[in-house]
Amino acid sequence: MQKGLEYALKRPLTETEERYIEWLQRWDKETITVFDLLFKDMYRAGQIDCLSTQTK
Repeated sequence: MQKGLEYALKRPLTETEERYIEWLQRWDKETITVFDLLFKDMYRAGQIDCLSTQTK
């Protein structure tokens, strides 16, 4: 999860962010999967929004 977030953010996570990610990773797998998919969807939606505003 951490590598995916760093890739999406295009920067390393801060110490605080890393601590929270470690905490989240102790949650059950289904909950983690739901949040991971939500973050990925938001990232993709942001990419689409950025692309649509560049063509205007």
